[in-house]
Amino acid sequence: MKIIIVGAQYIGSITGGGGVHVVELTRELGKLGHEVEVLCMGLKDSPAQEQVILEDPHNPDPDKRKAKVKIVRFFPKDAASINSPFAGTKRQEIDRLLNFKKMVLDYLLEEQRGCLVHIHGHFAVPAMAKELKEKGTYKIVSSIHTFESISERTKGSDGAGEEFVKLMEEMEREAIENSDHLIVRSEQVKQQVTKLFPGAMKKTPTTVLPSAVSSVFIHSPPQTEDKLTEIREKYNIGGDLILNINRIDPSKGIENLLLAYAELYENLRQTRPGTRLSLVVAGMLEKKNYWYLEKLKGIISGIPSEETRNSISIHQDIPEQDKLALFDLAKVFVLSSLIEPFGITVVEALAKDVPVVASGVEGPKDILGQNKVKSPFSLADGGLLVDYEDPDKRAHMLFEALKYVFENPQEMKERTERGKTKTLAQYSWEALVQRKISIYKSLCG
Repeated sequence: MKIIIVGAQYIGSITGGGGVHVVELTRELGKLGHEVEVLCMGLKDSPAQEQVILEDPHNPDPDKRKAKVKIVRFFPKDAASINSPFAGTKRQEIDRLLNFKKMVLDYLLEEQRGCLVHIHGHFAVPAMAKELKEKGTYKIVSSIHTFESISERTKGSDGAGEEFVKLMEEMEREAIENSDHLIVRSEQVKQQVTKLFPGAMKKTPTTVLPSAVSSVFIHSPPQTEDKLTEIREKYNIGGDLILNINRIDPSKGIENLLLAYAELYENLRQTRPGTRLSLVVAGMLEKKNYWYLEKLKGIISGIPSEETRNSISIHQDIPEQDKLALFDLAKVFVLSSLIEPFGITVVEALAKDVPVVASGVEGPKDILGQNKVKSPFSLADGGLLVDYEDPDKRAHMLFEALKYVFENPQEMKERTERGKTKTLAQYSWEALVQRKISIYKSLCG
């Protein structure tokens, strides 16, 4: 089957989990012998077209390591001066995505290039489903990785503003109404979107399909002691590591983690003298969120204890090998997001045997198998889900959950083992890609 994948992020323009998801998907499809063509945004000096071989060196089966994929890139007007499809202000980002959308539409409508188009992204790119449906004969599958109108509303005054939110909502509605099949990343997100767009969701068949964990987290061996020593020095790790990996963005609620960490360190200093902790926050930072990084630095500088302040470090755009080593060193992984459609780092942590403390929002609730979250937290296989209902209490609830992890190491070891078993059964790419192929075949035979 020929499958056309559309998404702003791909090799050369990946900035987050959505781009990683598309690369993993195309590799799995290619390994199964499908003809895959990716239409993505081009930046700087990336080639306009190329054929690539995607390798999976960590897969123990040599027959399942390579896949051939054709890439066609479309360059927005400012492609030479940006490092991300989402660079600049919200207005600049939207204009760039709409420019990309138009170029892709022209390419797809110039001639019929196959039966199926699978669109990935947020609001603007999936919205091309409207014109693609009106002017073409393609069957359209849309994976909306984040409903950005919902995300922006959670940020309050830090968000994009009502004008942009309404524009996002209109494009999200167009994407849903004009797709032959919609894929969302968690049951909780499906419920949210059904309330927001009841008519559109009633019209379009919808499947909940999460992302899956990369084989590197399953098959790669533990890091060497020399590598771990290097990482401890590089990331200023002098005690039990609390790890947070995600975009450095207001929606990730990192300020709550910083406050919870300070409260935890003070508590352990009193109850377990001699305890040393380290907190590493790492992830991609877009220029428009530099103000947020400064806000986080201000919170750190306001922590009374010098020892606590000096044990916190924030890092941007870390290498993949460092990420694996940080998981190997972590005592606990924390996801403090205000909204999280899925949360692939939760799955990655469990695959690496690290217990998870996660905010009780959409994706983590699905991953850890809890529909409701008690106060201050609910226990689950894999870790703890934190009550996030009251914004003023989120930091303290995170503290209570982290304190429980440190007070109950054997229980957390057992919960993590059970969580890992479930994670590998539910979130492997081998299982996920077969479900997507079933959707494709239902539309194109």
